[in-house]
Amino acid sequence: MGFFDKLFGGSKNKFKIPEAGGPQPAAQPEGQPKTDNDSRQFANLRDACDTLLAEYESRGGEFVTFEDIEDDNRWVQAMNDDDETSTLNFSYPFSEEPDRLIASKGVAFPAGYTLANWESGTFATYFGPRLSISETAAVIDTLFTKLLGSSPNYSVRGKIE
Repeated sequence: MGFFDKLFGGSKNKFKIPEAGGPQPAAQPEGQPKTDNDSRQFANLRDACDTLLAEYESRGGEFVTFEDIEDDNRWVQAMNDDDETSTLNFSYPFSEEPDRLIASKGVAFPAGYTLANWESGTFATYFGPRLSISETAAVIDTLFTKLLGSSPNYSVRGKIE
């Protein structure tokens, strides 16, 4: 099975592409507050990445989802494909082609990262060489603040899926 078949499952994206409003939590019993028991809230992205990406690397999972708690339409998903490559999938509420728009907003992906897939107004997916946790956190932070419009002191909710 080729890389893109693994990533996209043929014609379907491997990531869960959220409906409007970001990744949706499971339904709660009537009368109960709407919460996602698997999600954890963090004061900042660095803490979320240190915790969740380390857990992801040690115990596995499909990917890690991070959401800005102020606006769940701002989300980023990270996945290690194998020992050599990683993938970042993120909300992309724009109609312009991602490479040009992202560069114009001051977002620079690490060397070797390329656009793998995108859908206007929905998501963009990039893949490239595997990054360390701190490198992944830096790219995700840049996506949240420079591309998606999160405030400089944003907090995140995250979970391993």
